[in-house]
Amino acid sequence: FSFNHGILSPEEVLRQAHDLGLQAGALTDINCTAGLSDLFRLADQHKVRPVAGIEFRCGARTLFI
Repeated sequence: FSFNHGILSPEEVLRQAHDLGLQAGALTDINCTAGLSDLFRLADQHKVRPVAGIEFRCGARTLFI
């Protein structure tokens, strides 16, 4: 859930993952971890395992963790 780029909130990611029958839902923020606390806090409620990721943008270089 990157403030300027995000389409779905952490809760919407979990809800959609659950509705699709997925066991896990991933959230990849850009240059921050803004949505991860909500993702982990709400995961049990939706019965979905949270998966955290970060996309670091460094000029023309992009790194994914």
